[in-house]
Amino acid sequence: MFKLAWKQKAYDARKHYIDSFKIASGCVDCKTWGPAEILSLDHVRGEKKFDIGSRWDVSMSSLQEELAKCDVVCHNCHAIRTCGRCDEKNGGAPRFIPFPKIPRLSREMILTEKIDGANGVVWVDGDGDVWAGSKNRWLTKDSDNHGFAAWVEAHEKDFQDCGQGVYHGEWWGSGIQRGYGLPKGERRFSLFNVMRWGEDRDLEKYPNPPPACCHVVPVLHRGKFSILDITVALQFLELNGSEAAPGFMNPEGVVIFHVAGNVLFKKTIVNDDKRKDE
Repeated sequence: MFKLAWKQKAYDARKHYIDSFKIASGCVDCKTWGPAEILSLDHVRGEKKFDIGSRWDVSMSSLQEELAKCDVVCHNCHAIRTCGRCDEKNGGAPRFIPFPKIPRLSREMILTEKIDGANGVVWVDGDGDVWAGSKNRWLTKDSDNHGFAAWVEAHEKDFQDCGQGVYHGEWWGSGIQRGYGLPKGERRFSLFNVMRWGEDRDLEKYPNPPPACCHVVPVLHRGKFSILDITVALQFLELNGSEAAPGFMNPEGVVIFHVAGNVLFKKTIVNDDKRKDE
């Protein structure tokens, strides 16, 4: 866990491998040879699964499979190829960028309780290593955020069992923001994506339950977008207290996920018209 020196070594080894691949080939169009910095990779065969330049973290076998789909070309020839493909596709006309579709407001929304804690992220990379992060940075046990990195290290097998990917959620409880009345030292990580992790998820699409160590943010309502339903959900929390921590009577508010728009909004019970820093 957090093998920073090992990760740097892996990064250097894979960068060297990619650079060697490029230099050994040279530009297949103009025959320019290195240095590696002037050569790029043009995906021309099969389905492109990821951008090699920004995904050094994948397994070596995956990297080799993706490299096999590429031609090595210099940056100039790569630009000429790209422009040629655009011209061919558009019959010589400039590339046309269509106006994006506007989602209808009266579509499904999912209301979940907004928990007042610290934003957290767990990443299981292509090598199976588990990383912990806050909203703005990667964490280590020596540079932690309310003990989140230490907790993730203690539960890394739970995340490895769920597989490669990114897990976003809220780290909350004792000593963090509202605390929610949890006993001293008790903290929880509640995952955000209820469409993937919630009890009413599509089991054919998402058969796996959330990691055993995690909670999921409570769903308060699911249905067509409605200001009235949002207001009712806020009133429910105000009158009945938190769903995430039953008995705690000072919940923060709700998060509204508009499914068609793929966008999140938040609305708090108090001071919703003020900025967080006010």
